Amino acid sequence: MSFWTLDRHNAIGWDVDGTLVNNPSATRLHNYIRANPQKRHCLVTFRTYDLLDTLEYDLARAGIRDISIFDKVLSVPVNTWMQWAIVQQNRKSGKTKGKLLGVEIEFMEWKGFICRTEGLTVLVDDDADNVERGCKRFGVEFVNTASL
Repeated sequence: MSFWTLDRHNAIGWDVDGTLVNNPSATRLHNYIRANPQKRHCLVTFRTYDLLDTLEYDLARAGIRDISIFDKVLSVPVNTWMQWAIVQQNRKSGKTKGKLLGVEIEFMEWKGFICRTEGLTVLVDDDADNVERGCKRFGVEFVNTASL
């Protein structure tokens, strides 16, 4: 596993689920974070509500027992997540069809937007479908965990 892409950045956004938690390569990612304390590391997550409440516990179970290695936890606004979830339910039931709606685009671009706003120049994430678009729009390098 090569981290040369991450080595070029001083401020890194890290997804939680599927990246730092429940990912076969998670231990190597954790080791990279611990080996590079001079870099700014932030968690960037779509978690809300109870899932956000269990973040520290889930990271500890995955091997990150000290959450203070992260500068911040950036979580999608609840309203954005709720509106997106409703549209996704409507798409599954056939009530919503066709082009992406504004709320879907807002959700898909949120991680790229918040990374740019927070000065994070790269995002490590497993969910290309929901984050790559925003990273491109806001000039944040996207690293898919599948490529590490």
